[in-house]
Amino acid sequence: MAEALQASIPTNILVSEKNYLLFTPLLHEVATGGLMPEVIIEPIRTMLDLSRSDFCKARVKRISLTTAKVETSEGELPYDYLVLALGSETNFYNTPGASEHAYSIKTLADAARIKNQILANFEHAVYAPEQERSSLGTVVVVGGGPTGVELAGELAEFLNRTLLPTYGAGERAEPSVILLERGERILGYEPERVSNYARDVLMRKGVNVRASMTVAEVSGDGVLLKSGDRIAARIVIWAAGVKPRVLKLQPPSILEADGRIPVDALLRVRGYENVFALGDLAAVTDAHGVRVPDLAQSASKEAKVAAHNIAAAIVGTKQRVFTWRPTGFLISLGRWAAVGNIYGIFVKGPHIWWLWRTVYLFKMLSWQKKLAVAVAWTVNLFSRRDVSEL
Repeated sequence: MAEALQASIPTNILVSEKNYLLFTPLLHEVATGGLMPEVIIEPIRTMLDLSRSDFCKARVKRISLTTAKVETSEGELPYDYLVLALGSETNFYNTPGASEHAYSIKTLADAARIKNQILANFEHAVYAPEQERSSLGTVVVVGGGPTGVELAGELAEFLNRTLLPTYGAGERAEPSVILLERGERILGYEPERVSNYARDVLMRKGVNVRASMTVAEVSGDGVLLKSGDRIAARIVIWAAGVKPRVLKLQPPSILEADGRIPVDALLRVRGYENVFALGDLAAVTDAHGVRVPDLAQSASKEAKVAAHNIAAAIVGTKQRVFTWRPTGFLISLGRWAAVGNIYGIFVKGPHIWWLWRTVYLFKMLSWQKKLAVAVAWTVNLFSRRDVSEL
């Protein structure tokens, strides 16, 4: 099998466990009935039709930098140049019960599980004793970063504007979204006025924003805070952080303590001029030695630099040093509300929500997906969200 695989290797080959690319910024809309899963994925083979690249659907088992080979579930792949971009996974910070009971939101399966569990809770609440309805309608989101904030805003819209009218306002489950942040404020890495505006909007939408709250334990019926308080909830969503994907690398000594791979200014793995790392997996620093944040915009810029430097190394031209200049950010807070910082300018309001949607729409790769998302968003302006199980 390995010999057959190697014999068919083209100039470039992309290895992935999934045969599609996932547009993760819109996962929270799948989890809350705003979009169907198929509209936020792009088939990899379709994308590669016009390139000299091929695709191998396989799981990477081990990578040997010393022998320049990648061992996969479909066989062994030798390489001249290697790019490591395996991304990240949910970091539960060893919180007791979190990995067993909390829901992640990193994959399509995660989004489907969240939506299905919310719907199952509301279905159960129709005939459940009155004392159970509060916990059945409560969703706890752990983590007040961009992912947690956007998810909390969409959950409030889903529970209050769709599920309450569908299941009976005030007579069935009692919807409640609680956003927990262990820092002093949500969006703690952003300017304080951004954080305050986001908090105020979410609270007006019905989200209970609680800062300086550290989760001590997660169970099947809620969370226990370090303060000793317990929150009863049948679903807890963990959006409190990520860590690099576990990677069996030879030699393992190049990995930092947190599992990231240190790279030089050209994004090459230190000590290996033909191996590049980028995204959440790489420990990238700017010209001043400051760690580049794990953001989609930084990863996409790293990818362009890495591609240029590989091509330059092959033909013998000058390689490019990676420089990090953030362009800003936009965060949705639910329907008709968003906040952001664009080149240092504080922006907010309904028009920024439209801008957020426009930016994300044009980041979709194919015109088919752009059209599908645009149609779904337009329909959602005039109707309730989808309440069918995935």
